Amino acid sequence: MRSIDYKTFSRQLDGLWDAILSDFGIEVGNFKGLNTKNTACPLCGGTDRAHWREQAGRLALYCRHCTDGSMKSAEDVIMEATGINYNDLVNSLSKFARNLPMEVINKAKIKHQASPKINMPIDHKQDHVLSERFINTCEQCHSMKLLALNAPNPQKLPVKNDVDYWPIANSEGVIINLAKIVEGETSFIAGGQSYGGLYTIQGGSRSIMVIDPVDGILCWYKTKATIYIAFTLENMRWCLRNRKGINPVVCVRNDKYANEFKEDHSTRMLTGDGYTKFTIVKGEE
Repeated sequence: MRSIDYKTFSRQLDGLWDAILSDFGIEVGNFKGLNTKNTACPLCGGTDRAHWREQAGRLALYCRHCTDGSMKSAEDVIMEATGINYNDLVNSLSKFARNLPMEVINKAKIKHQASPKINMPIDHKQDHVLSERFINTCEQCHSMKLLALNAPNPQKLPVKNDVDYWPIANSEGVIINLAKIVEGETSFIAGGQSYGGLYTIQGGSRSIMVIDPVDGILCWYKTKATIYIAFTLENMRWCLRNRKGINPVVCVRNDKYANEFKEDHSTRMLTGDGYTKFTIVKGEE
């Protein structure tokens, strides 16, 4: 059989390694950030000596017992666990790639884009599939509740049973959660806040980050800047320290969050009228 150059199609497998390993009888488990929880090693057994790590759509195995302090590629794990040789593995992976429907490939890529790229706080929650499924049951329209507050959203929102839902996207632009605010209380469809996730009102090159959606809308009408809505103080702090590609001014209401930020050494206070505005000095503690 003519040998196949693995490099010509290997990138097509990015985001698909859970399914590939499962086809070879190797289960990966659920991820929490970059890593899975510790579990048995598929090569040497045990109960909690190994975990998988995801990076750029690929998976690698770490085991305290058999990987000698390094990570072992998914290909190496398959060959060692099954006894298959390299050429036969490449032929099997080539067939796998050729027979995949584009729908499966696209879903895998979105799943990869939705996954956190760094380890997240213990209370981080997200669910891309649930969020998209729920959005498909909603009507897309301008919020009448926001209009009644004299803060009409310039963008349409998913609405269901007269409740507005705010899509929260990660840095890749993938929706990973939905927020709803009922009687002043914020809750999330994924069961908790998504660190690094923001609702964005598109505007100019300037950017402002707020916690409260109404504050964000009013800021947009006043400045026409791009507005990032964080929904919680904890998520705002996390985004300012960790989310790449944004460098916003923070705008918080004096009566709610200003005192919190006055005690935060990662901020520098500016002046405001009814609001306190901050520029963010990243890296200062």
